[in-house]
Amino acid sequence: MRAPSLRASSSALAIAVVVLTGACGIELSAVVVPPATTSDAGEVIDASRPDVTSPVDAGKDAEPLPFPTIVQVAAALDRACVVEVRGSLKCWGRNDVGQLGQGDTAARGDEPNEMGKMLQPVDLGPSAQVLQVALGDRHTCAVLGDRSLKCWGFNATGELGLGDYEVHGGKAGEMGTKLAPVNLGAGHTVKEVALGYEHSCAILDDGTLRCWGFNSRGQLGAGDTRNRGGVAADMGDSLKAIDLGGGRTVKHVAAGGEHTCAILDNDELKCWGSNSSGQLGYGDLNARGDAGGEMGGALKPVDLGPGRKARAIGAGTQHTCALLDDDTVKCWGNAYYGQCGTGDTNNRGDVAGEMGAALKAIELGQGHKAKGIGVGNNHTCVVLDNDELRCFGAGFDGQLGPLPGGATSWGWAVNQMGPNLASIDLGPSAKVRAVAAAEMQTCALLGNDVKCFGKNAFGSLGQGDLKDRGQLPADMGAALNPIPLF
Repeated sequence: MRAPSLRASSSALAIAVVVLTGACGIELSAVVVPPATTSDAGEVIDASRPDVTSPVDAGKDAEPLPFPTIVQVAAALDRACVVEVRGSLKCWGRNDVGQLGQGDTAARGDEPNEMGKMLQPVDLGPSAQVLQVALGDRHTCAVLGDRSLKCWGFNATGELGLGDYEVHGGKAGEMGTKLAPVNLGAGHTVKEVALGYEHSCAILDDGTLRCWGFNSRGQLGAGDTRNRGGVAADMGDSLKAIDLGGGRTVKHVAAGGEHTCAILDNDELKCWGSNSSGQLGYGDLNARGDAGGEMGGALKPVDLGPGRKARAIGAGTQHTCALLDDDTVKCWGNAYYGQCGTGDTNNRGDVAGEMGAALKAIELGQGHKAKGIGVGNNHTCVVLDNDELRCFGAGFDGQLGPLPGGATSWGWAVNQMGPNLASIDLGPSAKVRAVAAAEMQTCALLGNDVKCFGKNAFGSLGQGDLKDRGQLPADMGAALNPIPLF
């Protein structure tokens, strides 16, 4: 446990997107929801365990459950979190502004004897049970069993939605019952939350979407660039639902660096906010949502190809990926490091004629289809139909696993995708249930184990040290130890 470093936070997005699909895909960026399906109410349900629609209350000293108990893994800037089926939330890594929710600013996982039973669950109140966690750059939010929402960590632009600009969670006495739920209007509850760099979005019980925090490029979808959430008058009934046209409601939401995307009730996809690399997918570089007249019916669906619909969505710093209804993946926006998997470095979606049928599905090799996606700052990971994991984009810190010839990025050359995109070695017979891609690390959920690789600043790999892992074959496979968690 070390005191916080003075290293500045990256201006790039540091969220995780985890999606696996069975009945329906769900994207919870910086969420991330790994399991195979969801209940009608939106709770995470793993197909490998009994049908439950809320955390299992098995008692403090209960014996281990006979099915995988970790139901979600999420990763962000130098940290990660897991949710256990009984509603326990544990987070480790960077904690300079209380984003781990431990009531201090000391990192966890960077020294021995800080993980496992020594790592305390986040205190969100007596008997509070977590259904979903989402991670932003340096803030964290959790949907609780009563469908309330609590957020903590950095708060310079009101991203916690608490009506102030104070950091919450970095001092003793700021968590538990002292941490107030986010006020999203009288009688409303939360189905899903997604966090971007410094903005937050929640889907409410009525299917409407509301966003708050940083709004430099219209990522809040309010038709202006005014931040919201830093004063009490911004929240509650004053925080209006985003107009997505024609009475449409929202099924899933992804929050990127400074852009936001939503899958609507008709399975169409709409995106707004920053569009500096074409990440909105509209064939231009114009931001949406930062001025009047750009939302509602004026905001057209993203063209994913004839007849194609989005099942899941993930957003990085300046790129976006969708898992489609035919189990293929398409990505657009910034492709500098190969994160769009197109075999070149040409951005997609920034000029006319690049979307729709012209945007080809990513070649995953050997005829494989996709079960899930994880979208990090500048890299993308796909869980295949054979439960293997393949990643592409920036890999300087080992977040893609070892690359041929000592390469530091992948997916930017024509011969790097398809059969030349190798599966990551996570150990003998490893089956990946979910993946979380962050800024410089990747975490995979394997049965009831979590393995993380890449940059290990602040102990984000949960190994009790600061040693990076993933650049060398010797780092991976059976040599990569599961993180001790419970």
